[in-house]
Amino acid sequence: MKNDNSKVNESRASRTMQQLKCFGWNLQTMAINIFIHRDKRVVVAGAWGGAKFADNSRFLFQFLSDNKKRLRLKKVIWISKNTELVDLLRKMGYEAYLMGSKESRYYHLKAGIHIICNSFDYNTTMKPDIETRYSWGAKKINLWHGVGFKAVGAASNSSRNPQREKRDKWKRSHGGIFGLTIPGAWNEAYFLCTSKRDAEIHYKTVLSPADKFFVSAYPRNCECLKLLPEEARVIEKIKQYSGCIIYLPTFRDDESEYVHPLAYDSVRKLLKDNNWAWIEKPHSADVNTKKFEHKDLNVIELPSDFDINVLYPHVNAVVSDYSSAVFDGIYHNLPTIMFTPDLDNFKNGSVGFIFDVETYCSSIISMNDSQFLSAIQEIISNSYFTEERKKLFARVQKEFFNNRKSDYQEIWRDITSKAGINL
Repeated sequence: MKNDNSKVNESRASRTMQQLKCFGWNLQTMAINIFIHRDKRVVVAGAWGGAKFADNSRFLFQFLSDNKKRLRLKKVIWISKNTELVDLLRKMGYEAYLMGSKESRYYHLKAGIHIICNSFDYNTTMKPDIETRYSWGAKKINLWHGVGFKAVGAASNSSRNPQREKRDKWKRSHGGIFGLTIPGAWNEAYFLCTSKRDAEIHYKTVLSPADKFFVSAYPRNCECLKLLPEEARVIEKIKQYSGCIIYLPTFRDDESEYVHPLAYDSVRKLLKDNNWAWIEKPHSADVNTKKFEHKDLNVIELPSDFDINVLYPHVNAVVSDYSSAVFDGIYHNLPTIMFTPDLDNFKNGSVGFIFDVETYCSSIISMNDSQFLSAIQEIISNSYFTEERKKLFARVQKEFFNNRKSDYQEIWRDITSKAGINL
């Protein structure tokens, strides 16, 4: 068995090799751009490791694609590693290319604007949303994918230590040098945050200079301009029920204390007796393999690549735990429950929280079956919005969303202004 020092040395060697590889990609892109000049009127976008047509990238892509002429854009291109998705988008009238194809590589090198909402790193479980190794020299926009309270990235429990914090401080203050070892220098991308407080949180989790964070609204909270066929089918199915709840758990790297909300007989009976549907979707990054076997219930199970953002206008309530879906529910003014029987385990585990969630969200937290059943009963009987919950909703909407409703035109103006893109 290898000792700890050996494992540390292997990790350092692997990290060094990855940094050298990124340095090579960036130098290669610099050289190619001498011949293939970037065009700020060409946009490439992608989402969630190239697997989905979803989230902030998807919503902004559809707006830009539908308004190319008015916005003075030449091309708006979606990049995906999913062949079926590329074919579907083309049938819908969008321009899309398969990741790794010669067309994808050319337009990555040609595009002056690169847009993602999740990952730029090749050295993590979630691979890059687009081919970020070709992003050097482009205006890079990270729209992110949630306003939340988990301590991910550099702020997670597993990452916190004085030595690392010292290195992280150097990386932020020397972003240009550090960027040479990052795919496409995505550490210097412009990072969309929904409020000043949200920006302060993201600054702790993302190793980018402070001047790269800017405040705007999420595109995914605008009206969806065109549904995929499967999305339209699910919405029609929802209409068959008296009401519906969507369950959106976060990712976990430890399932020891995980409890499925439908494990309780009382909850299943309440939903069935009132003809309420339960919509469920696993998190893309979840290692939790436990699955509750639904019996005699109105359950709509969604695949992991389904874009739940199109469903918020059609559901009656949100159940989550530590996911940014909690604040999404509050943004949409939907009754929202945080079902957290493993709260202590999650708080002290490898992820943790960025602030005191127990106190801040106390009015919507359910930690056991009786509390959860009571909250579901309040939702079905339209008695959910107590004064305490109204105060929480108002506070979240102000502190995390600036009391601002999403507008495509305003968002695009914020992006181009911050990134210095003159069209």
